[in-house]
Amino acid sequence: MKKLDKEEVSKEYDVADCSYGENEFFIKDSLRDDEYILVMKRLREAISDGLSLNSDDSTDIGNKHTHCSWGLCTNSADIWKEPTLHIWPNEFIERGRVAPRNKGKNHICHLKGEVSKRNRMCGCFYSCRVFQDDTNPSRDFVLNRIDELIARFEGKQNGYDLKCVQTR
Repeated sequence: MKKLDKEEVSKEYDVADCSYGENEFFIKDSLRDDEYILVMKRLREAISDGLSLNSDDSTDIGNKHTHCSWGLCTNSADIWKEPTLHIWPNEFIERGRVAPRNKGKNHICHLKGEVSKRNRMCGCFYSCRVFQDDTNPSRDFVLNRIDELIARFEGKQNGYDLKCVQTR
């Protein structure tokens, strides 16, 4: 795959220069609703096709990361296929670096659970059903949550504002 040109990408996204390399840039925009829906549909397909639930919470100094194969924090290049879904699109093209852009303000991860008042830490890790609950969510539960969120955002794109997504 050929590297993306900053000028071309800037026609659709807000971009900024990186401090290294010629024509290196990053995308400042959060995911749009249509991109969020695309990623959710890919996750749904992978999970329904039997993708196993794997999670990784690294506490290594200098290499802190959290990934869950069933969540929006997945590091699967199959889910995040398009370079423009990444903060650094050319890093994805050249090195396979999966670094998805941030979720939009109203985008919800289907693995988000309740957060107790005493555990209101920053980051989705602290409300994730996979990392915080004693038992992992079932495949059917996750697929139903994804379906609800897809319907909500597809409805929003068609002029409806559906606010009927359950959190438990």
